[in-house]
Amino acid sequence: MLVREAMRVPVVTVAEDDDVPHTARVLLHHRISSVPVLDRDGALVGVVSESDLLRDRVGRDPRAHFLPRDEDGAAPPRTVAAVMTAKPLTVDVGADLADATRLLLARRIKALPVMDGHRLVGVLARRDVLATLAHSDEDVRAAVLARLREQDPSQSWAVTVTDGVVVLDGPLHGAAQRLAAVVARTVAGVVRVRTVDGEVVAR
Repeated sequence: MLVREAMRVPVVTVAEDDDVPHTARVLLHHRISSVPVLDRDGALVGVVSESDLLRDRVGRDPRAHFLPRDEDGAAPPRTVAAVMTAKPLTVDVGADLADATRLLLARRIKALPVMDGHRLVGVLARRDVLATLAHSDEDVRAAVLARLREQDPSQSWAVTVTDGVVVLDGPLHGAAQRLAAVVARTVAGVVRVRTVDGEVVAR
């Protein structure tokens, strides 16, 4: 499965000169944890997250403390540009979803801007990847059969799916069977593909 097939569109964005309260409202309204930041020319220049917005913005309440504490006299950051993460990690629209998922987990980030060249075309969040795993085995089986029929309507494949593992059984072997496995592997929710005799032909 490719990133373009799981990413979220249209993209919610903010401008680098937007203020912090406005950006907080954007995240709350869209129920997202981060948002790409664009400059005046529409180019991606950063990402701003809940953590970025919260930092140094919550004032202390004296009722919660026995002794008052001196506050830092510096004014809190006002604009997105002052708190965002510049030059964020991105992923290509044609990248393998498995690779993008490993990047999300390894870097402990919740979302990646998706790029087509220099153009922002989507966002891939952990929740978007999770949604690809939420399909039932019955739905995955139907989707695999439909994809195989699109590839070659003349062939009849028997398909079973258990916990996302697809087992293919059909009249063709060798290269044709490997091609069918590759086609099946493009379906959301497929973890791996096996032949009826147990050989793993696509991961």
